[in-house]
Amino acid sequence: MTTVLPRGIGTFVGREQELQSIVDAATAGPSIYTVDGMAGIGKTALIVRAAHMLAEQFPDGQYFVELNTHTAGLTPSDPFDVLGTLLTDLGIDPRHIPSTLHGRRNIWRGRLAGKRVLLVLDDARDNDQIEPLLPASPGCLVLVSSRRCLIALDDATPLPVGTLDRDTAIDLFCTLARRTPTGMNAAAAAEVVQACGCLPLAIVLTAGRLAHHPTWSITDMAAELSEARLRLGVLEAGQRAVRAAFAASYTGLPPRRQMMFRRLGLHPGPDVDAYAAAALVDLPISTVRSELDALYTDHLLEETAPGRYRLHDLLREYANTLASEDTVAEQALATDRLFDYYSATLHAAGHPSGTPATASLPTARPQSSAPRQFTYATAVEWMRRERANLMACLRYAAANNQLSRVIELTRALGSELRLQGPTAPSVGIYQRQVVAAHTIGDRHAVAFAFKEAGFTWYLTDDYVAAATLLHQLLEAQADSLDSTTLAAALRTLGQARYQVGDFAVAADVLQRSLSIYRMLGSRLEEAAVLHTLGYVLHLLGDYTTAYDLLGQALAIRRGAGARAAEAATLSILGWVQYLGGDHGAALVTTEKSLAIVREVGLKQLEANILSQQGWLRYLTDDPHAMIGNVQRAQQIYADLGDRFGEAVTLLHAGWGQRLIGDYPTADRTLRRALAIYRECKNRPGEASTLNELGRVHYLIGDHRSATDLIRQALKIYHQHGNRAGLADAFANLGWVLHLTDGPSAGIDEMCVALVTYRDIRHRPGEAETLNRLAAQLAASDKTDRALTRYEEALHMARRINSPLEQARAIEGFASCHIRTGNPTTAKAELQEAITIYQRIAAAETQPARALLNELEQQSDPPPPPLARHPNSSDT
Repeated sequence: MTTVLPRGIGTFVGREQELQSIVDAATAGPSIYTVDGMAGIGKTALIVRAAHMLAEQFPDGQYFVELNTHTAGLTPSDPFDVLGTLLTDLGIDPRHIPSTLHGRRNIWRGRLAGKRVLLVLDDARDNDQIEPLLPASPGCLVLVSSRRCLIALDDATPLPVGTLDRDTAIDLFCTLARRTPTGMNAAAAAEVVQACGCLPLAIVLTAGRLAHHPTWSITDMAAELSEARLRLGVLEAGQRAVRAAFAASYTGLPPRRQMMFRRLGLHPGPDVDAYAAAALVDLPISTVRSELDALYTDHLLEETAPGRYRLHDLLREYANTLASEDTVAEQALATDRLFDYYSATLHAAGHPSGTPATASLPTARPQSSAPRQFTYATAVEWMRRERANLMACLRYAAANNQLSRVIELTRALGSELRLQGPTAPSVGIYQRQVVAAHTIGDRHAVAFAFKEAGFTWYLTDDYVAAATLLHQLLEAQADSLDSTTLAAALRTLGQARYQVGDFAVAADVLQRSLSIYRMLGSRLEEAAVLHTLGYVLHLLGDYTTAYDLLGQALAIRRGAGARAAEAATLSILGWVQYLGGDHGAALVTTEKSLAIVREVGLKQLEANILSQQGWLRYLTDDPHAMIGNVQRAQQIYADLGDRFGEAVTLLHAGWGQRLIGDYPTADRTLRRALAIYRECKNRPGEASTLNELGRVHYLIGDHRSATDLIRQALKIYHQHGNRAGLADAFANLGWVLHLTDGPSAGIDEMCVALVTYRDIRHRPGEAETLNRLAAQLAASDKTDRALTRYEEALHMARRINSPLEQARAIEGFASCHIRTGNPTTAKAELQEAITIYQRIAAAETQPARALLNELEQQSDPPPPPLARHPNSSDT
């Protein structure tokens, strides 16, 4: 302890905001400031810098007191002894200094009364150590540094200090290393501070080593840190070391808290909550919460969100170095409990209340406090929070050759798709359009033209990574596995591969799994693989084999009385029957599936099948029935609390309402869908709804709103790389611009849409865009070119069996023939178009009939001012 401030550091870098806070507070009126943060964060440097900046404002003295809470070889300073020294420095004869703490405190405060004194208390332990040293005079300023949050210190203003931002950290490193990096060395400087975790102490030590080795480059230093098995061994210089600073904090913890800190180092993921921590330490959840909060207070943990914590990278490494304090068996048990917790909770989240296969968690003590039942909302939120941890656990299991864990986690991760409204087969259908469009024949193009892809948000790289890890591990261990494990692993791999669009690979591994299950005589497992394999083969366009395999699966499941599984297979079988051309049988089969799920009370599966049945109704030209189906499904999803399912079905209902011309209802329905997608932070679903709302708004004549909505959708589609969505939005935007700004406007956007649709083989979008381009040409009095485009559109519409686009093209012919003075041909074409429109209950029926009536009443009707595209606004 001295009665003068330590020397200032000339190379102090950063912390401008924190310094300004202290200076502003001192200027406004002296107070108590507590600067807290983890070891090595630069607390002492900060308060010394602030003290030097403020020294002139405190002419009656500046005192710097080292409290030695974390000084190696010293015990924390006792306030009794500190006050004795302070009073001696004030000139009081030691013989007259009281022998009690209260007596010394009172004299200290009395001597400072009415004076302006700056008191710096460095490395404080707790409130009891500090409180007796605090002046009572309002003219004094106290700066305190501590590794703990001094919560109990009255009237103190806390100033938490974190790691440096990247640019400041690089500036500090280069300043201390006396280097001005360029080129590769500039990039290496960023690598160095990243390896140091942007922790000032680590940066100071690393820069100091480099400064004393002029032959070394920054690139050399970055390589050394990168290659070091333990960075803490490199981050030291003489008596100063990051490890030693951390050790001083750790050794001061009680034993149970030390164990908590060590076990957190075993967690492979980026952060942890109380439930996961409870699994690691095998303690009750209430105790764990208290211990986590204590570690946070001691700045050994960072709180990333309420109830969620993470270790700084270097503290994580330090915690790992302490593993030897636990036996290998204790460490293995801890990680096993953690993995059990994640697997069980992932399974429970994948089957929230109201879904099939109600989940239960293991009965181990730490998991007894975990949520045993999820709602859809809490399940989705948990999945979102824990995704990075789950993938880290999966990578850890793969790296340690834990095949059963990899299978378990991969299968459970796939269950997440149940929460996204559409079933996993719907995801497969979408993936086929994206990655295997060449397998979709022209006559099925409309059936696979899913423009709504809100669930693709979950088709992230994580699924690809999970499938790849399992595949690699399986190939390495296949020869040593028993048949049951190998069959299960292949089955899981097949499911994972088809969900990420690797259909051919999925079919191959599922066939291998099927052969093993047949050899083992495992009939229900055989049926499950037959079901999945049949579905995958249908995605490859082999409908005949798919139908056969699904029939085999159905027979086994029906014979075993597995009613829910029977219903699932029937629903897929109905879809394959439709693709095979037997539309009537498809509807009958789907109705049988629906009857079973209603009989056994599986509401979520009922909603899924109703949605599929609605799509079949649309494909068989019954949009009113389609709307009824999806509305019933939407009500079930709403009753279950399934927000994603509710949003998807609302979007489909709004789409159907727009097709039949009920625009006000469509607008209300789509706005409900939009609100849910935004609530769930599902950006692709939001884009699909905005795009559809844009269509509705231009149909009711609100072109400005339509433009804004479609542009919002475009922005999101760009961010997520949804090419089908981009094409659709560009086509819609081009048409709105045409309606707003005249015949020649919007052509560029329409051409972009056409090129994209052709590139991704999206034939329905191509047909609609050809019709729109033809209408634009007709409006520009380019009738011959318009007729050519309408011919292209009609040809494509007939190839893909799209009655709506056929009728639009035929009506387009009529519009051109009216312009060229051929009303007789135009009337015949309009009648043909109206017949189709009526059959599919299209919104275009009435406008086309009105035009036909007008023609029949005029012997020589004048050409209309603009060619009206079917399904466009009359305004």
